[in-house]
This record gives sequence, C-alpha cells and structure tokens, in this order.
Amino acid sequence: MEKRLRVKVQPGMFQSERTVSFEAGGRRYVLIVDENDVTPDGTLKVYVVDQRGEEALVDLPRETFSSGSRVRIPSADLLPA
Repeated sequence: MEKRLRVKVQPGMFQSERTVSFEAGGRRYVLIVDENDVTPDGTLKVYVVDQRGEEALVDLPRETFSSGSRVRIPSADLLPA
C-alpha cells in the first residue's frame, strides 16, 4: 500500500536527485532519491510492507546510507498517498 512520509528535502548531487532525511525510532535516516519520489510539500513516497500495532515496516525508494531500504516507522507518521 502506497503512503507518504514527511521528510526534510535538500538538493542532491545531480539536478534530478534529492537528498531526504527523517527520524524514526530514535534513528536518523538519510537517502538520495529521484526528484519524482518527493512532493513539493516535502513528503516521500513509501510502500507499507507490514503493519503491527503502532509500527509499520516500509520500503523506501532507495537504500539509506546507514541501513537498507526497509525501515520500521511509527504508523502515525504515515500520510495518505
């Protein structure tokens, strides 16, 4: 299921890239994504893989610098697609 996640957006190395960051579970995640994966209002397209209680396992568009492309985030942080 596609959802959106609020992120901090900065320019990437190339014109079509964006560097995005967010915090979840006390950890900070940073990744570089295609400009089409982020909206002008600062949300990132993610896909919910599993949801248990108040926590969701999501697939990000690309891998983060500190871990893979799948992270656990609070379900309350997810916005409608």
